[in-house]
Amino acid sequence: MATEVKCPSCGFGFPIEEVMAEEYKKELRVKMMDYTRQKEEEYRKKDEEFLNKERQQQAAFEQRLNNEKSNCSKRLKTTCVKP
Repeated sequence: MATEVKCPSCGFGFPIEEVMAEEYKKELRVKMMDYTRQKEEEYRKKDEEFLNKERQQQAAFEQRLNNEKSNCSKRLKTTCVKP
């Protein structure tokens, strides 16, 4: 059974359940938007961390590659006999 509320000025009646449902919807919508913003921020931070880690690994790889090239060049120069 619906509880009806009437406006004291105009006498318009409406079920209070509708009003309460709208309030809950608004509250849930706000919570959902806050949650979504929070998760998007967490995702952005993790994505940024991942990209930074990837850059660091790439730089370390390039450094190791350059060191190996340099070592190979030195070994070739010392082991090659010039006629």
